[in-house]
Amino acid sequence: MTLRVYYDLMSQPSRAVYLFLKVANIPFESCAVKLRDGEHFEEAFTKINPFQKVPVIDDGGFKLTESVAILRYLARSRNVADHWYSTDLQLQAKVDEYLEWQHLNTRLFCAIKESCSFSERNGKVPGCNRKYLVGQRKKKLYHWP
Repeated sequence: MTLRVYYDLMSQPSRAVYLFLKVANIPFESCAVKLRDGEHFEEAFTKINPFQKVPVIDDGGFKLTESVAILRYLARSRNVADHWYSTDLQLQAKVDEYLEWQHLNTRLFCAIKESCSFSERNGKVPGCNRKYLVGQRKKKLYHWP
């Protein structure tokens, strides 16, 4: 059975899954979803993921969304090197700790920067107030040790 991966490289979580598949040499069928064209809102994709988001994997009929869950599933279900997701429970817990932290911290700052940069380049949000957005987020930021 073929592992199908629905993604758009414009999406940071999609890039994480896509890059892991490539560097871990996991074979997959590439199913690009053009977010800018609204393909994720079409009926065909909504049947794959009712939440209308990428990434999604379909592993022989087992569908899974959310990049962190997908990465864990792939590391556990495929024959990947132990350094990606160790069989040692304490090392696994440290990887999990980072995955949970980055999803709400690192990722948000990158999204703010890219969103403002893209908007400014395309004239959609002149003078995007990046300082305000980052300042508001810093109030809630948990520092990674």
